[in-house]
Amino acid sequence: MTPANQTRRLVEVDGLEIHVLVNDEIDQISPSPNLLVEYTQSFAGVPLTPVSDPAARGGARLEMPMRNICCGAHGLSLFIRTETHLIQTATKDGVSKTLLFDAGPEEDVFERNATRLRLPMGNVGAIVLSHWHRDHSGGLLSAIRLINSKKAEGSQVTVALPPDRLDYRGVMFDAPVSLEPDPSLLQIENAGGKIETIHKVYTVLDDMFSISGDIPRETSYEGGIPGGIRYSAQTGKWTTDELILEERYVMCKIKGAISFPEFKTDPRLTVSTR
Repeated sequence: MTPANQTRRLVEVDGLEIHVLVNDEIDQISPSPNLLVEYTQSFAGVPLTPVSDPAARGGARLEMPMRNICCGAHGLSLFIRTETHLIQTATKDGVSKTLLFDAGPEEDVFERNATRLRLPMGNVGAIVLSHWHRDHSGGLLSAIRLINSKKAEGSQVTVALPPDRLDYRGVMFDAPVSLEPDPSLLQIENAGGKIETIHKVYTVLDDMFSISGDIPRETSYEGGIPGGIRYSAQTGKWTTDELILEERYVMCKIKGAISFPEFKTDPRLTVSTR
């Protein structure tokens, strides 16, 4: 395991593309009830499959199989790709870097949606886990294996992890209810992940992405998860854990700065200008 302590300036990128691999909502028809939300999600974005006999379908050469539509699930996983232009002699070449932010709640969902979206998973240079919570880490081992299988033999994807992995998280009702455990560090390494532990602000992928250190909780909005608890095998006790203090976010600089805080404690996409 390598502690990540390098802090460098972010490189400004020309473009940013985000594909949602896992999210709670997958409705591709209904508009958002929030009039401020604008998005291009529609059936037109579903990958199409060639028709074997176009003549039998009135000349239609493509079909939209329902199996190509992603499955919604509780949790989050974002495939984020940047582009920047570097001057090489007299031409400009687009340089792209790709980061996976979280991996959703389970391996089946991650694999299914990555396949259906037909994303170039081998281009992922780093995976960032926002925090230790099963709905964000459950697909992590599958993501590592899938990404490495698309890379050159022997290549390992970097997995940037927050510190303080705990034994179990859960929710307190009348009695504690436990979540499944997050993947262990040994499981992550055995799956082929190259672990880096993020203790403070750190840049990755040629300084196109910055990963935060500790996030100060300064507003009443940032109340965390009511009833959140954690279990320590050493003490044999459940303790209050509503704020999820090991949480991290990812930031890119695009004509200013865009950050991706983890949604449960601060669901904002913030943009600032220079």
